[in-house]
Amino acid sequence: MDIVNLNFYAEGYYSGSTYEENITVSKEFYEKIKDKVKEMEVCVYELDGKHSTTYGEIDIQPCNEEDIIDWWEETENDGSFFYSELSWICQCYFNLDLDKEIKEVEEYIDSLDTYEEIEIRIKKSQMDKLVEFMRKLDNESK
Repeated sequence: MDIVNLNFYAEGYYSGSTYEENITVSKEFYEKIKDKVKEMEVCVYELDGKHSTTYGEIDIQPCNEEDIIDWWEETENDGSFFYSELSWICQCYFNLDLDKEIKEVEEYIDSLDTYEEIEIRIKKSQMDKLVEFMRKLDNESK
């Protein structure tokens, strides 16, 4: 399955504060909504101080299975300004359920054998053995 990550990013002009959201959908779903997504103007309130309005940018990042396996990592969103706007557009203009789509894509990604970062604590005397073992694992996965 090819997917598209919709990255919304805003940065306060005065404060330098940042806001980011990522929503991942299938390429097929994105193709249905892409014209409206390109027209979207999403703003974050009070990012740059009380009563401020900061408009953000939407970056479209297409990904295939190999891309996901190589670099995928779950991120925490800073809020739901973008999600709320996108959900409304999907429902009102296309009668599409964004929550259902997000869930299906998350299940797909969870089914992939993606890379994981781990942190362990071992004795110095065991380090060479661990490095050798890890190299074997890495060679087997190629």
